[in-house]
Amino acid sequence: MQKRKEEWIRHRTTQPEREEQLEWAANIVEYVQYIHKKTGTRAGTQNGTAAPSLRKEVPLLGPRFLPPTYLHLQKRSTTPTIEPQSAYLKAITIIHPFYFPELAKCPQCGTASVGWNGWTTTGPRNVHGICRDETAYGVQVQCRGACETLYSGGNQAQQVGTYCFATTSVKFWENREHWDVPRMSPYQRRLKQLLTMCPAFISRWYASLFEAMCCYKRAV
Repeated sequence: MQKRKEEWIRHRTTQPEREEQLEWAANIVEYVQYIHKKTGTRAGTQNGTAAPSLRKEVPLLGPRFLPPTYLHLQKRSTTPTIEPQSAYLKAITIIHPFYFPELAKCPQCGTASVGWNGWTTTGPRNVHGICRDETAYGVQVQCRGACETLYSGGNQAQQVGTYCFATTSVKFWENREHWDVPRMSPYQRRLKQLLTMCPAFISRWYASLFEAMCCYKRAV
């Protein structure tokens, strides 16, 4: 977890998050990797057998993770250690194929022939809400269809373009209609109501920002 946290800081010199927030996110990533490994196809779909299920003693959490509150500390210790930093931790939503297998397609050409190319290297992204901010973190989807054919190869590529997308990037969501956005993602759940219920309250600048982050477009 320490290595992942250092990698985020190294790849993003203007890292907006505090160290406590990054440590919290790194712990969540370790958990998601564990449950995905234990239930994924590589874990046991051989010779027609089904993938293994998660053991009963392992809690199934996510995709939205809330930081622990004072109540959690109080119920787990008779003399809990209260640290002010924990009160400022933000919730995080993980955009990962374990939770959203329907996202396994290229956002440009639409092919389902894609590969999950590891976590993004710059760390969680901020998602601005009405009452408080949250964060989102995801993996990279690599197109193995038309986009890879056109844009891969570096200087030898047929055209200049992108064939690898982070699931928390604007590029990944910009061609999706709002009804295609998974219900549990922070882009739809926290910001859709703002754009539909009080559009007159929001300035054009904020509306454009929220639309870019949640890829939700109001009906005209």
